Amino acid sequence: MMQRGVLCLGAFIALALAAGSALIWQGRGGLRFSDEGRHFDQATGIVVHQHSVEVYAILTMAFSVISVALAVLARRR
Repeated sequence: MMQRGVLCLGAFIALALAAGSALIWQGRGGLRFSDEGRHFDQATGIVVHQHSVEVYAILTMAFSVISVALAVLARRR
């Protein structure tokens, strides 16, 4: 019974991380990047690199798969 609770908690945490990554992925995906692949936000002074969009996409997919796998394991126990 305890294992099931831990697996469910892990699935929930992975799902929350997937949702957070997806929000960042969506926000950065709409930015206009220069020819060098950079976007400078004048309001915050932050430079965002175009490759970060791909990294957040990979993180979103990875956390989603982990969440589903943990949920399936919890369901079987």
